[in-house]
Amino acid sequence: MEYDEISNWVEYGPEKRHFIRKKGKYGLIEYETFKTVIPPVYDRMEQRGDIIFVTKGGKAGILDIDNKELCHFIFDDIKPHRSFSYRIGKDIGIYSRKGGRFFRINLQGEIQKEITEKEYKENTTY
Repeated sequence: MEYDEISNWVEYGPEKRHFIRKKGKYGLIEYETFKTVIPPVYDRMEQRGDIIFVTKGGKAGILDIDNKELCHFIFDDIKPHRSFSYRIGKDIGIYSRKGGRFFRINLQGEIQKEITEKEYKENTTY
């Protein structure tokens, strides 16, 4: 037993991959081989389609399901729009917080515009 937890099949989850938890940290392994795809070093992981929003050491970034870094770990928090990748698609928006400022960003972390905290919460909370 190497992991504290291995996810079961998850609706909208990464095909042929499972999330793992080891010593309180999260990662991703291949379904049949159990080969590590994303090492269990992240404090938080939220997956939407083939995009994974992660936090490590108090900074947030974005990875793809093959562990390619899409957005550098420069924000305090990154959250997808509450409908991101479910019904509307990836263009619905990604939101970030850095200090007391809030932004809409793209997958690469480029700021599209500054927004209010209210708009941040309305778009990222169910």
